[in-house]
Amino acid sequence: MNLKFALLGFLYYAPATGYELTKKFFKPLRPTRHVVYRYLNTMLEEGLAEADRVEQEKFPTKNVFHITEKGRDTLREWLTTYKYENFASDGIGPILWFSAIADKEDIVNLLNQYVVNAYQDYHYYQEQSRMHAKFRKDSYSELDNMYKSLVYDFTLTRWRENISFAEKAIRTISDFYGTGINKPSNDRSKKSSKIRSSNRERPNRLKAAGHSVARGKDKRVQQDDQVSQLRVETSLSATANRKNFPKAVEKGKAKNIAD
Repeated sequence: MNLKFALLGFLYYAPATGYELTKKFFKPLRPTRHVVYRYLNTMLEEGLAEADRVEQEKFPTKNVFHITEKGRDTLREWLTTYKYENFASDGIGPILWFSAIADKEDIVNLLNQYVVNAYQDYHYYQEQSRMHAKFRKDSYSELDNMYKSLVYDFTLTRWRENISFAEKAIRTISDFYGTGINKPSNDRSKKSSKIRSSNRERPNRLKAAGHSVARGKDKRVQQDDQVSQLRVETSLSATANRKNFPKAVEKGKAKNIAD
């Protein structure tokens, strides 16, 4: 996460001390106060922030930092200028956390561009996974291939979830402002639309297929009944022949003796 822009975002809403700024981060992502003050000093040198010394009766004098106009412009530029590497390293969270500062159209456009690039990365790793399974797996042991498969699964799952969340964020933002959704134009979106349309028609197709299957079943049942009846008749005929066979043999013997 880029601490400079996070600190600018916090200062955009209200002045704060270095200690207060440190506490604004979620605990798992919280930097040390030493790191925070180092960034604040850099921001002072760049003119992005200013500090006022405030004396306290029972506590040491503290520095209260506030954002400058240059800092505001830099923050807005960071929020509205698309850089895919920012998303790839930091994720969508830091951008969305301060997105109320920017215009809705800029944020939606940012997310649309992210989705397009994320799809490209997803397809790249998907192809690498296929290539490994087809050509490279013989170069490794079964144990190596098992772990490498887990890495590919993790990577593809992460990108699917990132894309899904970005698309959800676009819909949520657009619904909040009461406007339509600006979807990224890519083949996968068109394919998803066709799949959704196909799924809507599926129940009717299944219903029609069900009638056809039922008619086919009825026909097969009739055929099976006919075959079963024929087998019964054949079996009875064979049994009767077996019973009459000894009598026929005796008649034959008697005839031969008579002759």
